[in-house]
This record gives sequence, structure tokens and C-alpha cells, in this order.
Amino acid sequence: MLERLKRRTEYFECLTTKNTDKSFRGVIEYNHFKLITPKIGFGAFCAMEGNINATTGTFKVTIHKVFKGFLSLFMLFLIAEFIMLTFFDEQEFSWIMPLVLLLQIAIIRFAIIELVFRRLSK
Repeated sequence: MLERLKRRTEYFECLTTKNTDKSFRGVIEYNHFKLITPKIGFGAFCAMEGNINATTGTFKVTIHKVFKGFLSLFMLFLIAEFIMLTFFDEQEFSWIMPLVLLLQIAIIRFAIIELVFRRLSK
């Protein structure tokens, strides 16, 4: 299994996308691997990391660190917007604003990111 994975993987230290004839891009060292798909665009959204032996293998699919950073920054923009509206808006504070903020974060985290992750991790 390990040899087949090595044949189908283009070796590259940085997990970045690039058109290639291989199925994956990444690093395989001994029995440990870190891979992404080489599709341009959202190919690096999901990263696969795991261990493989002669008969068995385990892996986990996660969101790539770069995309985690972008998504976290996007969430911080929502929080910054809430803070600016709270302190700098001359209108009266409404208790619905924190609820809207939490709802926006929940929709982004549990709906949008989840759907994109499920679609791209296949």
C-alpha cells in the first residue's frame, strides 16, 4: 500500500496546489504522510495526514492550516464589527446584536465550513 501511495504522490515539502498528473502532492516519510489534492483553487482546503503499515493504515482529514487562518480572520472581522457597532454607533444598543453575531458565527462555522469540508474532502 505504501508503494502505491508513493507512486501516486508528487513529493513536495510545501502543501500547495499545482497541476500534476499525480493524485496527491505532499510528503511521505517512512510510514507517515501529509497530502493534499493537486486541484487548483480549493485543492488544499483539506489536508490528509496519517500513518500506513504493510496491512493497515490510519488517517485524518483536516482543514489546511492556511485556510484555518483565513477562516479565523474572517470570524475576527465579525467580532470587530460587533465591537465597533457597540462603542462607536450613536444609536441605542440593541440586545439583538450579540445574538446576530453568534448566529453569524454559527452559520459560518457549522453550515458553510462544514458543507465545503464535506464536499472537498471526498
